Amino acid sequence: MLAVVIGGALTFAGGAFVEVLRNRSSTSREKTAREDARKDRLDEIQRATLLELQDQLPDWIEAVSKRAAARRAMARGEPSGHPGKALVGALVMDPEGRTIRHSRILTERIRDDALRVELVALQETATGDETRWVIQAVTEEDIIADFRDLSIAWGKAQSHLGVVLRSFL
Repeated sequence: MLAVVIGGALTFAGGAFVEVLRNRSSTSREKTAREDARKDRLDEIQRATLLELQDQLPDWIEAVSKRAAARRAMARGEPSGHPGKALVGALVMDPEGRTIRHSRILTERIRDDALRVELVALQETATGDETRWVIQAVTEEDIIADFRDLSIAWGKAQSHLGVVLRSFL
């Protein structure tokens, strides 16, 4: 009789142990599946951000050009096409300002550090050039040279963006 009780207890304990192992394995698989699903969602968000930024960059270059031309015209006392807006710059919600700010927001969402640094440098260069064109007495040739340099940097950023984006396709 004692052997039957001990045998029953061992069988019960063994069954409970096997059940615990099954639950752990199941929980581990579920956790891995959740982590994979989360990574897939984050990758999709990153892919969408990169695509949006890629579409936005030509608009950004155009916005910087228009903003710079308007500020330069106002500095020379000419009509700028943006009456009063060039004076307050980033505080006004003109289309160029919205485009520039939106590209900065998208840039901050990028996970690839090297690409984000490259885009921030491009944005800061453009902003610095724009300010220099208004404050300093630069020639049209200087502005053309700045735009050529900006276009080269923009092309490199677009290429790098394409490389990063292809990793998500």
